[in-house]
Amino acid sequence: SGHQMLVALPRIDGLARADDLADGTGALVDAVGSAWHGPSAPAVRLLPGLLPIEELPEKDELAGADAGLAVGIHEMDLSPMRLDFAADPHFFLLADAQSGKTAYLRVLANRICQAYTPDEARIVLIDHRRGLLGEISEKHLLGYGINDEHSRGLLAEVAEAMAKRLPGQDITPEQLRARNWWRGPEIFVLVDDYDMVATHQEHPLMHLLPLAAQGSDIGLHVVLARRTGGAGRGLFEPFLARLREVGTPGLM
Repeated sequence: SGHQMLVALPRIDGLARADDLADGTGALVDAVGSAWHGPSAPAVRLLPGLLPIEELPEKDELAGADAGLAVGIHEMDLSPMRLDFAADPHFFLLADAQSGKTAYLRVLANRICQAYTPDEARIVLIDHRRGLLGEISEKHLLGYGINDEHSRGLLAEVAEAMAKRLPGQDITPEQLRARNWWRGPEIFVLVDDYDMVATHQEHPLMHLLPLAAQGSDIGLHVVLARRTGGAGRGLFEPFLARLREVGTPGLM
């Protein structure tokens, strides 16, 4: 058996046609607005066309980095959007050319330098296009990879240092929760134009592949920015696939 249904036109001007429905709906809204004297619904808040970094909460409002690093604002309520690297050690960004990948890494590096002292966190930049050259405080910058060979040597050193932090068999559950069996800074590896870096099987980031799953335990954080072109295939490249396997959040 079929069902029949009649939907009312959203207009109160007595006209039963749809060709000027926009005018009829506008008249309905105006009539309701002028007749209602109670509190009105709040206006829809729009994202601004430009958000200066100075408008994001500074370190004193963050209580250190515990609340997460503010890198933008939420669409729904315009509250700060924070990345909590204690909960999710890694992050990746997919975007078209000229849509803000390098700017995003610049903002994130700025937040890291604000929230941590150089003793608490250091940054390793893998930036073969050199779009971030001179952008990060020298005190926080542990290394700057500018080509395949240079980046491979740099990340091999990082991997060797990080491997010494891996928990041994004698680590207790209490130590694992407190993360107090090693000392040293958190290491943030920021990679711009990842598609230019992961061009062959043994690319520089592969040194960190065995350590990615234990990033939270050893204070290792990898943030990749990649263009969307070829990302369908690129998402299955071994290192990025490992980040996805361990539940890494991303932004597109």
